[in-house]
Amino acid sequence: MAEQEREFENLTLEDYELEKQPKGKNDLSSFAMFNERKKYKNEVYPIYTVPTPYDLWYDKGKHFFGKLDQNGYALVAREKYFKELPGSINSFALDFVVDAFNDFKDKYVFLNKKQASGTPFDQLDTKSAWRSSPIDYNNYLDGIFELFVNDFMTQNNRDQEMIDFRSFVSLFYKFVKQSEGNTPITFSSFIKSSFCSPQSSGLIIEVSNDPHGNDQDKYDNFIKNINFECYARTAAEFGFRIDKNYPGRLIADIKSNKMQEYMAAYPKEPRRPEITEPQPPVFELPDVGNPTLQSPWSKGDTVEAYLIRPKDPTVGIYYIIGGYTEPRNQKFGAGVRPIINTEIDGERVDAFQYMVNNLLPEGRATKVFFRLVDVIPPERPQPTVLSSNLPSATINILPTFSLAVPGGTKKAAIIGVENSFQGGLSSFITDLPASSFRYIDFQDYLENGLNSSYAVARPRDTAEGLFVSSLPTNSIHLSNAVQQPSSTIERFNQYYKERDDIKVEQERREEYRVFTYEPLYRKYEEELKIYNQTIEDYNAQVELYSTLPKPMSFYNIIESRYNLGYRVDVNMLKEMLMQFYYSYSSSRPNIFLKEEIKCGTNTPRTKHRVIEREQISKNIINQKFSDRRYWIKTYAEIKRLEMKKKISPEVFNKILYNTISIYDSKGEEQSLKYLTDSFKKFIDSY
Repeated sequence: MAEQEREFENLTLEDYELEKQPKGKNDLSSFAMFNERKKYKNEVYPIYTVPTPYDLWYDKGKHFFGKLDQNGYALVAREKYFKELPGSINSFALDFVVDAFNDFKDKYVFLNKKQASGTPFDQLDTKSAWRSSPIDYNNYLDGIFELFVNDFMTQNNRDQEMIDFRSFVSLFYKFVKQSEGNTPITFSSFIKSSFCSPQSSGLIIEVSNDPHGNDQDKYDNFIKNINFECYARTAAEFGFRIDKNYPGRLIADIKSNKMQEYMAAYPKEPRRPEITEPQPPVFELPDVGNPTLQSPWSKGDTVEAYLIRPKDPTVGIYYIIGGYTEPRNQKFGAGVRPIINTEIDGERVDAFQYMVNNLLPEGRATKVFFRLVDVIPPERPQPTVLSSNLPSATINILPTFSLAVPGGTKKAAIIGVENSFQGGLSSFITDLPASSFRYIDFQDYLENGLNSSYAVARPRDTAEGLFVSSLPTNSIHLSNAVQQPSSTIERFNQYYKERDDIKVEQERREEYRVFTYEPLYRKYEEELKIYNQTIEDYNAQVELYSTLPKPMSFYNIIESRYNLGYRVDVNMLKEMLMQFYYSYSSSRPNIFLKEEIKCGTNTPRTKHRVIEREQISKNIINQKFSDRRYWIKTYAEIKRLEMKKKISPEVFNKILYNTISIYDSKGEEQSLKYLTDSFKKFIDSY
């Protein structure tokens, strides 16, 4: 006894500390691991000086904390209720948890002044928080796919059995069955497994990056630190518990009075955003006024035009030429003030003379005179003598052209031809009924020659024997064979002055529209889009607020912040199966078959065949397997196969029959709830 006392007296503080240190870590042997983990559990974590922690490893009541509800349904936290933790990058937790943590952190950092520099206790910066269970599930499925492709499908020529999506599903059933309940496949089963982190609950915040499996790190960096007691007590004050097996992890204790105070602050009634509806910009420039004159042409005007009379009028074509001058120059006689700045073969040409010279092989150039009238002249009118040089003749009917002039259609009665025309007006008129007219524009003629000409009209005889045809406006000019009244010239000048003024105003308006108004209007449209989206979001929040239980508490937190896993299981399973098959069939589009065929001498001969594997898309699958019952049945079969405890075919068929019946009568959610409840008694945790 005395010897033992002396040994105890000789034990230094360093020896005691060394003896107390846990040595557990993941790479130990099973025996050593058992002893060291037991030591940490029973001896290392303080149980008298700090509040009771949560034990997520060994306490069955906490093993599924935040992942299952009290009825055993898998939970999925609703992402719309997450808030970002301050001082972190992309770290989120449920809104009320973030509120509690912020208050805890503020008080703890203010209180703690003890040698915290360089330790997790310094500023309690968040290192990790919520983990998305759907994202983790997708990452987990990558490994399942690798097992399916590289292990299962390489055995027993299974690759040759997978011809289409339906045969793939049958093979996948066999793959799940082969796992003997050790491999969760459905989303809900994944959540219940150890592959899904408890951080998926949104109730956990970690302030350290230390490894979870190294007990010595936990002891050195947390438990024996002088700040640990203050850290644990202050955390409990704000509704947090420490994870016993990882002290750097804070867990929201939703049963605590303090955490329920933070929960009761939700749901927060939405406040209408302080935003006003933007107003469209005003186009500040006035409209361009209407011109006083609708046409430079008026009844009584004597006009003229040039045409090329064919060599044989009985079969030839009269070419009416125009477009060789600016419209404002049509107050001058035909052929006067032509365009002369057009370059052809490097030389500037006279547009009128160029057309006449090139068209002379078709006939001769002839000037024709018209009088603008309101109606077709009556029978037996007398032609007007324009000058002493113009022939005077008595004709039965004056031919009349229809002019589409500005301001409306007018009639132009032929009253004469130039005095160089043999036979005069009577001869000219006599030839018309057998002739046709085509109009040639100068610019079109340059590009296409005579092929550019288009028919004006073919002369036709009416019941009264009148000649009527359309004549392009830009082929006529005020005649210089008569003395035009000054009022006519004044009208012409006023008409184009008004149009010049209008053009200036239009250009000003266009410049204002392009460079001032349109940028303002685009800005208005962007602001209106933001406004409408903001109001739409606000209205959605108001509608959601009206459906939420108030206030949030321990008793309604599942309804307030979580979705039930079975509600999304079928859709996620469908996406997984489609993606698995698409990936497999895309990388292996062909099936190579080798068959032995016996010939007449019974000598076997090998024959090779290549079959193209069915290629799919989401649209194709939705069309071929549009019945929702197919996917519910597929989900039920995989749920049955992934369980460790097997269900007899008779029991399963009864469950499946009832599931589909409930689907038909009450809808999908009720049918999946029934299926989940029916399987619950057979499911062992992973």
